Amino acid sequence: MQQVQVRSKLGAGRVALWEKHPAHPEGEVFVVGQVPATVALTQFVYKRIADGFVEVVPEVKPAESEQTEPPTPTAPWEGYEEATVDEVLERLAEADEATRAAVLAYEQAGKARKGVLEALKPKE
Repeated sequence: MQQVQVRSKLGAGRVALWEKHPAHPEGEVFVVGQVPATVALTQFVYKRIADGFVEVVPEVKPAESEQTEPPTPTAPWEGYEEATVDEVLERLAEADEATRAAVLAYEQAGKARKGVLEALKPKE
């Protein structure tokens, strides 16, 4: 049986839907207030929707810009991609903390070169 998200259209504290049915998650559904609840579309749920006690909550899909994938960091400086580990280490010797953090994020997301990552480890 199809399941949807619903919420109450009644005032706060009023029960909009309560039903025991094996198709509901955990065999029972109780809807009060604006917090969405997952319900099976039983005949009783259809009636409560038609009678205006509950409403179906539209499914919200994340926009392309809101995907769960974190953004890929950009190169810390021009020519970084072609730089050898020794060249990166030379530049890190005089780098500020922001640049060091940018290099660490970039390496962790990409090449993960051991020599660079070791040089960026906090000193104990």
